[in-house]
Amino acid sequence: MSKPIRSKFLLSFYTSFVVTNEANNKCVDIDSLNEPVGEYFAKNVVPKLEGLHKGDTGKIVVVGGSSEYTGAPYFAAISALKAGADLVYVLTTASAAPVIKSYSPDLIVHPTLSPSTFTAIEAVLRKADVIVIGPGLGRTPETVHLTANILNTCRTLRKPLVIDADGLYVISKDVTLVKNYPSPGIIMTPNHLEAKYLKKAVEAVAARGGQGDILSGSLGTFFGWALKANVCASVPTFAAARLTRACNEIAFAAHGRSMTASDMLLQIHAAFEKCFGEL
Repeated sequence: MSKPIRSKFLLSFYTSFVVTNEANNKCVDIDSLNEPVGEYFAKNVVPKLEGLHKGDTGKIVVVGGSSEYTGAPYFAAISALKAGADLVYVLTTASAAPVIKSYSPDLIVHPTLSPSTFTAIEAVLRKADVIVIGPGLGRTPETVHLTANILNTCRTLRKPLVIDADGLYVISKDVTLVKNYPSPGIIMTPNHLEAKYLKKAVEAVAARGGQGDILSGSLGTFFGWALKANVCASVPTFAAARLTRACNEIAFAAHGRSMTASDMLLQIHAAFEKCFGEL
């Protein structure tokens, strides 16, 4: 495993990742552990089930979806829920909302992703422990502008972020949106092509192969747990990548080349038990 580097961002990859040291240097980071990361995560980050109330294991908001793309925000949101979050909200467009609602009654879907309803958007963002931005957003100029406004609002609210997919495209167009972002900070999950966009943009200001929406959703949940446990972002990033890979391995063993993301979703519980013990 590579040494953490000091950067403004944390980039998560499916098989490897680049880690930051957060502004709060007292948090527990991977390099300070005396035991395997997965074991530490299971013992010290995963919330115990006894005595919990609704919302205690995480309130995640997924910002994404469009008329063309309804699967991506669903996969991210349901992965956050299946990984252990209590409440998951999807902020999406009016055209995408009925479709996403039809996929699952377990998600709270808000059809308010529009500049004309920004007050309603902010009200949902305020509820979040962690916000996942990007799955299925699309890249129209109107969407890019709206997403930039959402990122600025998240900065003001000091909300921890996971940024994936089209959210990364927005940042590549204006990296100042995340420059000097306040603690607890941001985790970004680029695939190889997205990483090339970001590398060019980030170098100017800060000297998949298979990730996907299951990673960003589960990472949103794990990031929230880690913040409550005062554990640096490197630990939940490792855990989410490990969980996603285990889902892939278990689903591929059952379905081979016909495996789909839906097959992987069904393996989240088994993968969690394999990696970290009982959920």
